[in-house]
Amino acid sequence: MPRYLAFISFMEIKNLFCYFIIYWKLLHLHDPAVSS
Repeated sequence: MPRYLAFISFMEIKNLFCYFIIYWKLLHLHDPAVSS
């Protein structure tokens, strides 16, 4: 497996993880009982 393909997949996974964190924070922003 070429190195640049591994780097691209790593960047995609990191971007998806960041989007998931942002989505999670926005999802629980309106519900103070869930966010502890």
